[in-house]
Amino acid sequence: IYVAWLEGTLGVAAAAILFAMMLITVVDVVGRYLFDSPLPAGYELIQFGMASMVFLVLPLVTARGENV
Repeated sequence: IYVAWLEGTLGVAAAAILFAMMLITVVDVVGRYLFDSPLPAGYELIQFGMASMVFLVLPLVTARGENV
């Protein structure tokens, strides 16, 4: 019962982080090409998001017995 709750919680958190990374990328690219002003610290935010995704999704993959 706890595995299903944990899987759902980690899945929603991973989806939210992935969506946030997508928005950061869109804002950075639009700002860079249209306004000649990229998002400050956009690259670092994407790096933090990628590290978070690895540590959120790895337990999900392991619990399902799947490969990365």
